[in-house]
Amino acid sequence: MKNIFKWALVLPLIASISFVSCNKDDDDPVTPVVTSPVDGKVLIYEETSTEAEVDVKVYADEALYVGYNQLYVLLYEQGTKNMIKSAHVTFATEMTMMMGMSHASPIEDPSNTDPSDGVFQGAAVFIMPSEGNGTWTFKVHVHNHANNMEGEVMSEVNVISPTEAKMYSFLSATDNAKVFVSLVEPMMPEVGENKFEVVVHSKATMMSFPSMEDLNIEIEPEMPTMGHGSPNNVNPTHIGNGHYEGVVNYTMTGLWRVHMTVKDKDGNVMNDANYFDMTF
Repeated sequence: MKNIFKWALVLPLIASISFVSCNKDDDDPVTPVVTSPVDGKVLIYEETSTEAEVDVKVYADEALYVGYNQLYVLLYEQGTKNMIKSAHVTFATEMTMMMGMSHASPIEDPSNTDPSDGVFQGAAVFIMPSEGNGTWTFKVHVHNHANNMEGEVMSEVNVISPTEAKMYSFLSATDNAKVFVSLVEPMMPEVGENKFEVVVHSKATMMSFPSMEDLNIEIEPEMPTMGHGSPNNVNPTHIGNGHYEGVVNYTMTGLWRVHMTVKDKDGNVMNDANYFDMTF
């Protein structure tokens, strides 16, 4: 009887202590997970500009390939981890070919000079692979607003040919101009309606590749192995800076081929023999 009475007194005390302990744990602050704005990106290179007193890191979504590559630049005060969020950043590319000639490629400079996350995002369209052609370099010029100093960094970069082409070129049937059409979206297609976006540039000189902003583009997807297309596709229209956006509808998984017809502003066909293949 004494033992029963003893446990009757002890058990509530244990429960009370456990309850207090649980509450104490619940009240402990949760340490926030610190993430980087370039988590999941691939580091292409990092260099220091002593002229601008800035460390530069260049990232991409994946290894650089022939076509449209989104690029992400982070800037730090030289020798520190202090991020610089106010700067003017521009890009430049150059391919030095084996026979001694050189040329550039289309680029899109970061438009935001004061990004809240510190990521200066632009793009480069590499028009040929490194292997068998020569050496690509990618240059970043920085005007550091913190100290009003300027400088640039540059590095050789390797450009591969993707398994399924993400860019094609042609000589226009209307004026013989060299035109480059690069796939922007979808990069990860799925069954259903997908945003379909391309960007189009022309070759003005070996070092100048302006965007083309007055084209008419038509698309027609098909499954070559199944012998059918799909409904509810929307032809891309110009949304700015040579980018054209529409909708492609994939009704099942497998190999899809998106045929493209590119016309000039007057409706004359410039090219209708090219396409993008996408397998998912």
